[in-house]
Amino acid sequence: MDIDLLDYREQLTNLRTPIYVGLMEDDDDSVGTYVAVDHTYRRDVSFVYRGSNHPTNPNTWATMTEVSARNNNMFDGFNLMFRAVFEYSDSGRAPTIIPGYLQNPLFTEYISVVTASPERLMPSNLSGTLTFGGTSLPVGFRQVPGFLTAFVDTTSHRLMGDGQVTIRVRGTRLYGVHYTDTTVVFHARLSKREQATIVATPSGAARLLVPANASRDNLMLTAFDGLSNPLEAVEAGSARAVYSFGPTDRKLDAVATIRIKAPPDDADAVLALLRDGKWLALPTSYDASAREFVGMTERLGIVALVLKEATAGSVDVVPHTFALSQNYPNPFSTEGGSAFGGNPSTVIHYQLPGMTGTVHVTFLRVYNMLGQLVATLVEGEREAGEHQVEWRPENLPSGVYIYELRTGAWRASKRMTLIK
Repeated sequence: MDIDLLDYREQLTNLRTPIYVGLMEDDDDSVGTYVAVDHTYRRDVSFVYRGSNHPTNPNTWATMTEVSARNNNMFDGFNLMFRAVFEYSDSGRAPTIIPGYLQNPLFTEYISVVTASPERLMPSNLSGTLTFGGTSLPVGFRQVPGFLTAFVDTTSHRLMGDGQVTIRVRGTRLYGVHYTDTTVVFHARLSKREQATIVATPSGAARLLVPANASRDNLMLTAFDGLSNPLEAVEAGSARAVYSFGPTDRKLDAVATIRIKAPPDDADAVLALLRDGKWLALPTSYDASAREFVGMTERLGIVALVLKEATAGSVDVVPHTFALSQNYPNPFSTEGGSAFGGNPSTVIHYQLPGMTGTVHVTFLRVYNMLGQLVATLVEGEREAGEHQVEWRPENLPSGVYIYELRTGAWRASKRMTLIK
């Protein structure tokens, strides 16, 4: 039974003790009907409200001692077992809710929804759904130990295949009545071991390019605009934009490429990886044709565009194998108004293994479909590590071209398309 005490707010203003509720048959307390009384407490912890028709003290509260005295002391030492629960309602505003997800670094297709807030939330009012591939599943939450304002999904959900994942979380402030309904999305893509894979954030502002054989097993890659795990404390500092690529902290067996769209208005900016609460600079270059910063990393996680002076060090990326990546953009065009964005050039990335020193590159050449040489882009000694070269073809017809990298006994080739 719910009892609304709003009408008695003036009488309750100065009440400083707990309230225990009993039942009376009539307003003048001539006949009392009390159910299940308890005499284990020797102090007054029970009160009775005198109704508006009480002959001497209407609209007042009386202790059980007083009620007992009016009834030949028959209730001495007894306390009612009824309990009144009061809920303070903060009706001012709805809370800020920040949903995200935790991805298993080993069994990468499994994720758990996590949500946090700068304010305390009402656990019983917190609910959510996870939608993937047309299937919507309910999300249940439990409080994260050590966090008053953070909750994690009670189950793990398995992502199957490629697509967009939608997380929706709904809740109120502690004692609140106004709900916040927040939705975030991220992209998931299954990377098969023998294939190169690209996954982009929903905005398209950041992409992760993972080469073939970057893992001993298949990986479920995820890409999120922002901080995927709201429990992660990040001092953004000079970070212009933050993106998350999962599974966080997963180390690859080959170097992956991260591309983030941004204008070149700050030459001191680099891509940085968040490690142990610090931004560590990644090897970074700027692709002027695509207007993108390009970084190299062996480890996935939270990446941002950060001023160099805001970084706490750098990440050493050492390629373990030779690799030749697909050119970007592809197709590309030498005409400014083309449907493919009018990129007058394309960029080819390649990597040379080794801890230090140089590697002899026999050549990186471009051929037409007749096998005729049309350009030599690289030849001779190059430092071990990640490299990129820009090709800006002139006076060449539209068509498919082959580019080939040779370094001693190792060789690889790929196709690219030029459109005019």
